[in-house]
Amino acid sequence: MRVMAENPMGRQRSGWRYKLYRAGRGIRRNWGLYLLLLPAVVLLFCFNYLPMYGVQIAFKDFSPSQGIQGSPWVGLANFQKFFNSFQSKNLIWNTVSLSLYSLIAGFPFPIILALMVNQIRVKRFKQVLQVVTYVKQRMDASGMEEEAVERAAAAKLAIQDLMEEKHCAAGAMECWSAVTVLGAPVCMALGELSDEGLPVSCETDVNGAVTMAMLQAVTLGKEACFLADLTIRHPQNDNAELLWHCGPFPYSLKDSSSVARLVQGQERFELKKGPITVCRFDDMDGKYYLFGGEGKGVDGPETNGTYVWFETNNWKMWEEKLMFGPYIHHVGGIYGNYKKVLREAARYLGMIFDDADEQGVYSL
Repeated sequence: MRVMAENPMGRQRSGWRYKLYRAGRGIRRNWGLYLLLLPAVVLLFCFNYLPMYGVQIAFKDFSPSQGIQGSPWVGLANFQKFFNSFQSKNLIWNTVSLSLYSLIAGFPFPIILALMVNQIRVKRFKQVLQVVTYVKQRMDASGMEEEAVERAAAAKLAIQDLMEEKHCAAGAMECWSAVTVLGAPVCMALGELSDEGLPVSCETDVNGAVTMAMLQAVTLGKEACFLADLTIRHPQNDNAELLWHCGPFPYSLKDSSSVARLVQGQERFELKKGPITVCRFDDMDGKYYLFGGEGKGVDGPETNGTYVWFETNNWKMWEEKLMFGPYIHHVGGIYGNYKKVLREAARYLGMIFDDADEQGVYSL
């Protein structure tokens, strides 16, 4: 005798109750997948559906003091007012023409360019063209000759190939002497490499390269780092210093309000605000030191090169430690709070951790 399992919904399999039962059973079976989908659904609802509540303003005599609900309905009066305006034709034409322009310029041209680049047979020329196109898309390179941009892009690819061939996690380069060979500074190349997880220090600062490699490691390679000069004090804030360099900072760290430019192979933009960990690895008399501390990027006067105004609780104490300690004028920086991680790394590697917030040698 065959025994049939009873359908919880009875014999009816086509009604809405049965469909609801099947949907609920599917959700219970795959609840983990629906949980992963939930954040996307919430974002879609918040940014695509909730704003539709404000569409009703078009049919109301809106008053901020009365709010959307308190404002009276006026039907199509706002539309009649717009279409009867002498500017309506120009406004409609501008909207349509700009939409068509963005559609024509933004859709086929990138595809055509990608197809053209793909047809280039010389691999190195193709790579240089890709780097140049990508750089110009993000930075204003009108202040540079085309050949100089191409040379900087070629230098970036050459350094990258060498580092990958030698399995280097970081590098140090004598950048100024390279100018006479390449015909352009390589600052842009160093910034692009740092964004790709291959930090390279300027002025053959080997210990600076070690510093950058350690900073790269504390974020497991998820955040780009930078190497900066210690320069001048903030004109209105004695606890802030200008961390600056001629132009090798990673573009990914740029402040959204800063306009990026490429001038004579050097990037020019301000880094974003936020928490920053600064450190410096150096050695003296057979001992290894790791200076580390935390601060934040703050507002300050605009200048050239790539830079960030860095504020601490007591910059004078930081400055004296950096001056009297076994350190040179370069420090590494990375966004986030990682002093505790650096302290643990120093302990594990047998280095002396020099805490920026602990009093050391000081002047009068």
